[in-house]
Amino acid sequence: DVNKDGKVDIIVANNGLNNVGVLLNVGGIAFTPQATYSSGSASGPNSIVVIDLNRDGKVDIAASNNVAGSFSVFLGTGSGTFLASTTYSIGSSISYVAAADVNGDGKIDIIAALSNGNSIAVLLNSCNS
Repeated sequence: DVNKDGKVDIIVANNGLNNVGVLLNVGGIAFTPQATYSSGSASGPNSIVVIDLNRDGKVDIAASNNVAGSFSVFLGTGSGTFLASTTYSIGSSISYVAAADVNGDGKIDIIAALSNGNSIAVLLNSCNS
């Protein structure tokens, strides 16, 4: 629920289009046309996780960019829209992205499963909110 209306919305990684799409639920199984947010040129987003990264009570999106070897963070506004992405380089293709408090500091961190073997990258959240 990205706009806090109590309805389940849809967020998708549009790999070939290099963006993340958000479809807001307008009731039942009806949704708004897809609003898209660029993850960068030739980025290839392939996996997303929906979390509150900056602890402001609004839904944020982290998307792995398989082609670019990075991930993009889209901070939510709380009204169903997202700010332009901030991109963080991993230096390796990413298969999947997940989120958890890895180091027990109360902040949600990003975990990326790398495509080049049995490796992961852990990016610790340094948000001071």
